[in-house]
Amino acid sequence: MVPVAEIVEQAIATTAVIAGYSHPIVMMIKECVNRAAEMPLKEGLLFERHTMHAAFALTDQKEGMNAFLSKRPPDFSHE
Repeated sequence: MVPVAEIVEQAIATTAVIAGYSHPIVMMIKECVNRAAEMPLKEGLLFERHTMHAAFALTDQKEGMNAFLSKRPPDFSHE
């Protein structure tokens, strides 16, 4: 919950956080969310699983995991 007077400020702050994530991964997540409303649960979960497996081929996935293990912020290349 956000007070009405802070809605725009909070939306901009949230957008800034999301913009700092890997762009391809954010697009994949958005695709999963959008598809979830259009298909049965079983198919949606299968699509999500395939998308997650595809994410492992991305450079940003490896950077994210290495950054996590090294306890440092990730430096995404958006690839």
